Amino acid sequence: MAAYGGDGTIPAVVPQEALSRYITHTAAVNLVTPYQNSGRLAAAAGKPFIMFKTNMASCGGFPGISDSFAAALWGVDYGMQMAWANFTHGMLHVGGQNVVYNVRLSSLFSGVCIDSPVLRLL
Repeated sequence: MAAYGGDGTIPAVVPQEALSRYITHTAAVNLVTPYQNSGRLAAAAGKPFIMFKTNMASCGGFPGISDSFAAALWGVDYGMQMAWANFTHGMLHVGGQNVVYNVRLSSLFSGVCIDSPVLRLL
């Protein structure tokens, strides 16, 4: 399965207007909620539950958001929410050389670097 924040149809995003959608816990909850039952079924069957190809926005991300510290915070929250919903793996999609979330890999991947050791403790 694949999941992205946002709807991918907005041609231009003003960061100050869209940022509030990503800095609330509700954003991560809304992305994971549709998969909660499947996560429980996979866990009960002892099977891995994998989110393939996910990120905070489709179509390369949003300048001023996907390449910001907010992306790292969103990544931590989303990763923890996925773990809560029994996901065993999550693959952040970073494709192409002209996409915003590749501009500063440290933004979103800072969140992943925090999630990884914390989740190993659980």
